[in-house]
Amino acid sequence: AYDFGQAFVVGKTYKLTFRIRGANGNGTLGAGLQNADDNYHSAGEFAPAINFNGTWQTVEVTCTCNYANAKRLIFSFGQYRGSIYIDDFKFTVLE
Repeated sequence: AYDFGQAFVVGKTYKLTFRIRGANGNGTLGAGLQNADDNYHSAGEFAPAINFNGTWQTVEVTCTCNYANAKRLIFSFGQYRGSIYIDDFKFTVLE
């Protein structure tokens, strides 16, 4: 998780772009926005699903914030065992 200093704007769409690969083959990574001050309430999930394998690939996913005062970007690695490598990470707001 990464906490931002100010809240995401409800109704705004955010984009993640990065390169990813798994050291031990195929896996799935989830990402979303969260309000940690309100029982970790979800504020939207990035889509499409982030599937990866053992080779570098570029991923681009978006999420529209749907809950007030969310300041946290979260990642879920699910049941993957092994190292996941991420490079060239960009987080942007779509206008």
